[in-house]
Amino acid sequence: MVYLEALAHGCYVIGSENSGIPDIEAPEFVARAVPAGDIGELESTLERTVRLFRAGEVSRSAIATFARSRSWRAFRKAVVSIASQ
Repeated sequence: MVYLEALAHGCYVIGSENSGIPDIEAPEFVARAVPAGDIGELESTLERTVRLFRAGEVSRSAIATFARSRSWRAFRKAVVSIASQ
């Protein structure tokens, strides 16, 4: 849920593949999942993200628009479905 809240405010998010990031199915301009415990990949992802921000290639409004396409109801439904499996 915290990722969706951040996205709704236009924040680019980075999280582990063991978190909810993969479930959001966000494109690369919105979020990035890195392998849990892979410090090197996390470091390169952070550096890449900073470069994109500095180059003006990250659109907070596009991120927020993407977040609006994901409803809380659909998210909860997906969580229930996964938990039921």
